[in-house]
Amino acid sequence: MDKNDLESHNFRPDSDESFLIHTTDDSGQECYLTDSGLSLLVNIIRISQHWGRPAYYYELDENMQREVRLWSRALLTEDHNEILHCVRKRCNDLLEQDTSD
Repeated sequence: MDKNDLESHNFRPDSDESFLIHTTDDSGQECYLTDSGLSLLVNIIRISQHWGRPAYYYELDENMQREVRLWSRALLTEDHNEILHCVRKRCNDLLEQDTSD
């Protein structure tokens, strides 16, 4: 995730913003994800394909781990796209796998 994908808690969405996902950072501060999360999932899939096995949370670099945590806390409603729900579920699954192994 680059700097543009996460806006600090000081950021307040304008009504013109079409794509903001409310979440909280590791310290509990309000922030917004500004992408669909698909690039995160694609990167995790690529890593898994390269290794020939599933990639686990603890094996991801710090930035990817941070993004997984942010997505796991994303506040989504039924009105949000199904893809966003899939991203959040996969991130939660990654975190759960990490604690159960």
